Amino acid sequence: MIFGEVTYTSDVFFGVAFRNAEAMREVLAVYAMDPLVQKLNIMDKWTLRFDGEVPLMFYKEDGVNWSPGPGGWSNALMGVRETAGVFRKERGSDFDYACYLLRFGENYDDVDGPHYEGPTDLVSYLSEKVTFNRSIEVNL
Repeated sequence: MIFGEVTYTSDVFFGVAFRNAEAMREVLAVYAMDPLVQKLNIMDKWTLRFDGEVPLMFYKEDGVNWSPGPGGWSNALMGVRETAGVFRKERGSDFDYACYLLRFGENYDDVDGPHYEGPTDLVSYLSEKVTFNRSIEVNL
């Protein structure tokens, strides 16, 4: 850090759960081809889980500079939601996925979320695995 520069950081959890592993693999194949995802090496930031009862991918990091915006890495990370949404639009209700986002900053009152979308059972699965105590605990 440059002397005198102030950097504000956040702790972030973003998870995406799928109804089946095939759906997750299809979304990942398309998402990984995104030029910004490749340029910023976003795929390395995800933890992928195919072995549990619900296939999922999640990102969890403490002390990250989370500033959504065009061309930013957090925007590229969240792009998986858009990719899954395209699959859902094309395939209809047979293509289920859920997203869950929780972010909090250094300031005590800076809490963003949880934000979630998707079928109740998948959202519940994600939310039951995340605990918020001014730190994020993930039990996956």
